[in-house]
Amino acid sequence: MKKADNPDVHNPSKDAFAEWEKEDIGKMNLAEYCFYDGLGLAKLVQSGDVTPKELAQLALKAAEVVNPHINGIIETYPDAVEATVKDGPFTGVPFLRKDLFVEEAGRLNENGSRLWKGYRSETDSWLTTRFRQSGVNIIGRTATPEMGLSGSTESLHTGKTRNPYNTAMMAGGSSGGSAAAVAAGVVPLAHASDGAGSIRIPASACNLVGLKPSRGRINAAPPAGVHPYDFAVNFVVSRSVRDSAAMLDAVHGTEPGAYVQIVQPERPYLQALDRPLEPLKIAFTHAQWGPMPTEPELVELTQQTAAHLEQ
Repeated sequence: MKKADNPDVHNPSKDAFAEWEKEDIGKMNLAEYCFYDGLGLAKLVQSGDVTPKELAQLALKAAEVVNPHINGIIETYPDAVEATVKDGPFTGVPFLRKDLFVEEAGRLNENGSRLWKGYRSETDSWLTTRFRQSGVNIIGRTATPEMGLSGSTESLHTGKTRNPYNTAMMAGGSSGGSAAAVAAGVVPLAHASDGAGSIRIPASACNLVGLKPSRGRINAAPPAGVHPYDFAVNFVVSRSVRDSAAMLDAVHGTEPGAYVQIVQPERPYLQALDRPLEPLKIAFTHAQWGPMPTEPELVELTQQTAAHLEQ
């Protein structure tokens, strides 16, 4: 199998799991698989170099290898190997759903809570439908703290989710299960949601792209489209900016049940990545904003990032 066509995607899995070099499925092994982003994998499907079935098998094998270390995935779907996928920008790309308010018909949706244990939805959420229309193959669901109400993904229902870079550390929350799975190489991108940092916190902790779209950009009804915390939005965490842009193109827009209307983009987000780079103003701060002082390491990293962007 040829090397990934997106060299900017970083993943720690090859260093952490050398045995992945030995796990071949079809024309690809796990060590190769985990270095592709979603659009890279879809390109291989389109060219016939790999099949959606083989990608699903690789993702399920990756989950089997790494999840005992990170506890980010609470269920995988063996029947996803035979799933029929739609043609789209992410045709055949393995994907995981965060187990919080965005539902799949017939699948468990427990919201990180023992109170919801065993609940199965009868319908797909609008966002689930749009994810499938993008071509992804949903192979399982990821951990979230109870009702998503924590910046660390741990609950009495599913246990603690750990960071793939250092399993003594947390993966952030509330989309920590998705972030840990993506960072570990199980899937190149996964469903996430954010009310007060639940995409951005785990993306930061796990070295991923974490965009919280504007309120109303993406509709997840029912039932998340009428979520009581109406500042919460759904999207993904990913390992490449272009994957996030392409997925935003695929899933944005209003549907029946949307409670917020928003101006639609003038051009595709993925296309916008190719625009001429113009000077930008970027505001940042590392000032203390609560009772606890900012960690010196975080101050240093913020300053380094600002200097890099200035260049």
